[in-house]
Amino acid sequence: GYTGAYMTSWAAYFAVKYIVALPSIQHTDVFFKLGAAYRTVHIPNGAVVWSTGTIAAQHFDYVRPMFATGVDYNFTPHLVGILQYAFFMGASNAFGLQNAANLGALGIVPANVFTFGLGYQFNV
Repeated sequence: GYTGAYMTSWAAYFAVKYIVALPSIQHTDVFFKLGAAYRTVHIPNGAVVWSTGTIAAQHFDYVRPMFATGVDYNFTPHLVGILQYAFFMGASNAFGLQNAANLGALGIVPANVFTFGLGYQFNV
């Protein structure tokens, strides 16, 4: 039989952040980010996809546009709570298949990431 294999992935991004204060809700801002993300994906050696064959390449790196949106809440003048949704694009034809027919390739799905966080704002 076949054994399962899990794809692992991580991303880093650089983005411009546009902040809009919400006058109706004190200490609260909404924000939008637009930038570029570097993403790396790894599939274990010998991973089998259905019954069509094994994966030809186990590692793939790429850069794609990304965007994010969210809410900042200022607990104090320096301590900020953050709720964010970020979208990282996928990549088509990232992993080739090794089989007798040499059919196609596998893509990487986009990543939808929800994060909660605390931030510290410095006075500049």
